[in-house]
Amino acid sequence: MTGAPLARALLAELLAVLRDDEDARAELVALLDSTRRGDDGARLLTPTEAGERLGLHPSTLTRAAKAGRVPGAVKTAGRYWRFPADRLEVLPVAAPDLGPDTPARAPRRPASESRATQAIRNASARRAA
Repeated sequence: MTGAPLARALLAELLAVLRDDEDARAELVALLDSTRRGDDGARLLTPTEAGERLGLHPSTLTRAAKAGRVPGAVKTAGRYWRFPADRLEVLPVAAPDLGPDTPARAPRRPASESRATQAIRNASARRAA
């Protein structure tokens, strides 16, 4: 037996054991619950749950976690991100250090017309003449 029939047979066997054995049920519940809790016992949220609380899209939250901007975010064994419910925050993006000689913002261009605008005006003037 391989593939889907094997999976169905294993699932049927597992369900039969769980129906009959209370200890096995308790062990399964504990195992499933441990995947929803961090090392410190805090409840872990999915990206969707955490995103709803923070007002962010789950993809945005996941990118922030990859960048190290979500304290306490962990990846599960299945490589899914989980976020601690009790200390949910996203750190801001750090501004790059440009050094002491770099101005706070780039100098503005003079208010004169751009080359494209000048070319259009010149072409229009030539046509009119």
